[in-house]
Amino acid sequence: MFPDSTLYKRTLPKSKLYENSDLTTAQKQTFSRQVRSILWRNKIAPSTANLAHGENVKEIQVFHLTLNVPDPDEKILRKIEQTIPYHLLFIMEFDGEFQLWLTPVSNSQTPFLRTSWREWDALPIRLEGMNMDEVYENFIHQLAVSEDPYWDTKCPIEENLALQTQRKKLEKEIAALRKKIAAEPQFNRQVEMNQKVKQLKNELESLREIKNQH
Repeated sequence: MFPDSTLYKRTLPKSKLYENSDLTTAQKQTFSRQVRSILWRNKIAPSTANLAHGENVKEIQVFHLTLNVPDPDEKILRKIEQTIPYHLLFIMEFDGEFQLWLTPVSNSQTPFLRTSWREWDALPIRLEGMNMDEVYENFIHQLAVSEDPYWDTKCPIEENLALQTQRKKLEKEIAALRKKIAAEPQFNRQVEMNQKVKQLKNELESLREIKNQH
């Protein structure tokens, strides 16, 4: 996955990862229950990967979390992440499969980018770039493209995230309306809602076509 020179391979006590956070006792217990073990797998830095320094990204720490549950509490991980002064990449392992989790922007309100569960060799990440900023940005694009066919690597990450949010919102509205149509006994109301679905689908298609316009 990454050059051998970046390997660190230190086992961390779970308490070490959250010792400087403001997690409540209940959240610490939840984290300990959901996470079986933590391996500090890699340190990606100018000194370990022959990269130039970045303006925003100094180092990327790669933590391998072996899980007891397939969907750990994201809010807890975000709180932990905010106490660590480096960019992080999480490798999640559960039942022999793996996910990658990465923060796309330094904003606690932005969800992690996640891959689907995959075999190790199918994880869509590689070290590309001349400096630390480029490497981290490429990580974001690699993860996003693997899950979202409309993600445009030629666009800024913030623009991609905004468009992705809009697409997901429209997809949810369309799904909700279709559910209502299926349960609606009145034909006139069905027609009205179908017209609304058609309008939303046109808006969604316009957003999806933005990638082809660059």
